Formats: sequence, structure tokens, C-alpha cells
Amino acid sequence: MLEHDKYINLKTFKRDLSKVETPLWWISLESDSNTFYAFTNRLSGKVKRIRNNSTVQLCPCDFKGKPLGDWIDASAFLSEEHRLLSQVVAACKKKYSWSMHLLEFASTIFNRKKDRVVVKIILKK
Repeated sequence: MLEHDKYINLKTFKRDLSKVETPLWWISLESDSNTFYAFTNRLSGKVKRIRNNSTVQLCPCDFKGKPLGDWIDASAFLSEEHRLLSQVVAACKKKYSWSMHLLEFASTIFNRKKDRVVVKIILKK
């Protein structure tokens, strides 16, 4: 469904149910085409919103977040498991090439790698 799209727009919900859209790099680690992974900073707003409400929506988008398709209902879960995070980062390096390597370089310089968390997104059937 989204396997050919480079970016996804993740829509999370605040406590008052207002929406916040965030473009993400994403990968699929499994043959299950209904499960996607991303990583982000554990201090980000989207992490706080997912902790409060796991209901999300996503759609393909361009690199700026402009939707390029229909919104799909999903659930998002957070994981701080180091092994999973390593797999997600390695897969992102393959998919996003020099862009991901540049992000890794900046994350090292600014000591941000320690703040990463995995976002697991499962599409609702």
C-alpha cells in the first residue's frame, strides 16, 4: 500500500482531539505490509501525543508533508528496545542513503542519539 512511498505524514491527536501532522521517514522490517517503523526524539510532541492516544492516521506525502493520498487509520506504539532501534536506523540508512548519514552525523555532534525512540505503526484492517 505505502511500500513505494518515501515519506509518510503521521497525524496524531492532542488531548482536545485537535490534529497534528508530521512528515516522517519510515521503513518496513517485516513482510507484513501493515506494519511500519520510524524513529524520533523521545522528547518530541508526537511521542507525548502517542503516549496519550495511540490512535493515529497516516498517508503518503512529499518531503514537506503535503499529503499525496488518502488518510489511513492506524495505531502507534513506542519502543525503547535497543535492538529494534538499531534495526530501524540501519534500514533507514539503506533507504535514505546520504540524507540519513547526514542526520547521523548531526545527531552524533549534538549528542541526540541517546534520546531516540522507535514508533511502530500498525494499520487498522
